[in-house]
Amino acid sequence: KWVLSSIFTAAKKYRYVKHNPVREVELPSEPVRQMAQLPTAEQLQQLLESLDEEERFMVWLDCITGARPSELLGLRRRAIDFQRNCVWIVEAVNNGRSHTPKSHRSNRPIQITEDDMARVRSFMEKRSDASSEDWLFPSDRMDGPKQYASIMTKKIQPMAKSLGLPHVTWRLFRHWHATLMSDSRVPLKAAQERMGHSRAEVTMKYYTHVTSTAAEQAANAASLALKKAASN
Repeated sequence: KWVLSSIFTAAKKYRYVKHNPVREVELPSEPVRQMAQLPTAEQLQQLLESLDEEERFMVWLDCITGARPSELLGLRRRAIDFQRNCVWIVEAVNNGRSHTPKSHRSNRPIQITEDDMARVRSFMEKRSDASSEDWLFPSDRMDGPKQYASIMTKKIQPMAKSLGLPHVTWRLFRHWHATLMSDSRVPLKAAQERMGHSRAEVTMKYYTHVTSTAAEQAANAASLALKKAASN
């Protein structure tokens, strides 16, 4: 509906139509969605400590950047900007095919801390013969990046299951990142741009979960307000 409405808005502007009929359309109620259980920071740390070095670094980098898996595995070494402390998302890879990111907002820098950049540098220095055009996570045949779906199903998910952790996916790591930003009161605009979403609504509606801490804060706020009113 949003896309069609934009088309008709442009058509109205150039006088191809007299009004935007899409705005009068009422969508049916959305089905009930059960949000997947997010791992805690402690559970993620437990998983990281149990993975092999490359998978550990991969999951860690995804958790601190919130990048899509196609963007994460589409990183070349030149995308790491040590001067500006950021990772440039300018390329994505799906099924071995390289392409531009999902939308114009997906083409973005993701800033990380100096300490985290030091960890990235340490990982990259282990391949001192690599060029700036090489993939950050090259395949064993060196003909492209590793396949993120294969790594998840063959390495990461089996390890999480053996540790008794909640079911994990690349998307869930991205949700964890978005939820952490919300709980930390990161401005919504900054969170939207970091996630590479076209609209802030997408960040809040589909990626941000309500944690037990946030739910408790909401409950306390309502309770305290009524208690304060009663005491007056």
